[in-house]
Amino acid sequence: MEALNVPISKEVLMSNPRIRIGRRGRIGSLVSFLPVLLLLSFVLTPPLHGADTPVTDREIENAIETELLTEEGVAFDPIDVAVTDGVAILSGTVDNLLAEHRALRITRAVRGVESVVDEITVDPPEITDSELATDVEAALLADPVTESYEVETEVHQGIVTLKGTVESWAERRLAERIVKGISGVAGTDNQIEVAYPDERPDGEITAEVEERLAWDVRVDDSLIEASVEEGRVTLTGTVGSAAEKRQARLDAFVNGVDSVDVTGLEVARWARDRDLRESKLVVKPDETIEDALRDALVYDPRVLATDLEITVDRGIATLRGSVDNLRAKSAAEQTARNTIGVWSVRNRLKVRPDEAT
Repeated sequence: MEALNVPISKEVLMSNPRIRIGRRGRIGSLVSFLPVLLLLSFVLTPPLHGADTPVTDREIENAIETELLTEEGVAFDPIDVAVTDGVAILSGTVDNLLAEHRALRITRAVRGVESVVDEITVDPPEITDSELATDVEAALLADPVTESYEVETEVHQGIVTLKGTVESWAERRLAERIVKGISGVAGTDNQIEVAYPDERPDGEITAEVEERLAWDVRVDDSLIEASVEEGRVTLTGTVGSAAEKRQARLDAFVNGVDSVDVTGLEVARWARDRDLRESKLVVKPDETIEDALRDALVYDPRVLATDLEITVDRGIATLRGSVDNLRAKSAAEQTARNTIGVWSVRNRLKVRPDEAT
């Protein structure tokens, strides 16, 4: 029987070893031609979501839960996720501030999320200030980076105040980050001062660059490697867009850096997970951001959004109107900052309890 001359992709051939290949890379004789076509059309090449393909709320919810489950330092069980019209609502109770911050950062990076409503409650265990002070000092000493920091700590009603002097903003942020991860800390007051030295060792510069990349929600640091030699930074790895590549370069220009080489950063389709944003530096039309922010405030039970005026100009969101309590004002600003595409918030809301409806 003469062989059928039906072209077939390399991906299909690799995925189905049962297909017999002729000398010229075509399908050999098969028992039945029709089943093969059906197999190739429906089984071997299932449709995948592209960059512009809308995703359902359920798919967004599953993606967020997957990321929370696999992220180190985030307790998955206490956090509940619900998504409505692209607005992700996080609720539940965690015992430290860092878990809350990481959960928000992860959620904002998931494709399809328009905004995030933070209903997570930080409920640290009851612990005396003296015990908490001991835990804070032990944590700072145990970390190989912060053990040499000249930082003093004070604790009052669970609020940790940090004082002292360090040599970079990354060191300042790292000290606070470690404290926020300690169970029992209700809040932090970072009063650490930064005094830059005339010359900085390459290892210190590397630590600061890595810290800035890690905490920039517009950059996925897990795919980027930083190295420093005589003040020259080299970034290698993969980014999801040209904008993310530019942002990584800006993050790397810390004090003491002479130059940043990003030729080793490859711009490629989002490599780690197709559920995450292909472009971490999200630029959206102001009208789209306004609609997303209105939806988010409607679903935020802490805010009565009917009397609010929302405008967005080049990514800057301005909130006007009145609310009946200070918590609602703060919650509205927090939700605005968690809306994708918003870079800054001007909170012009007025607290007027007498006007509550």
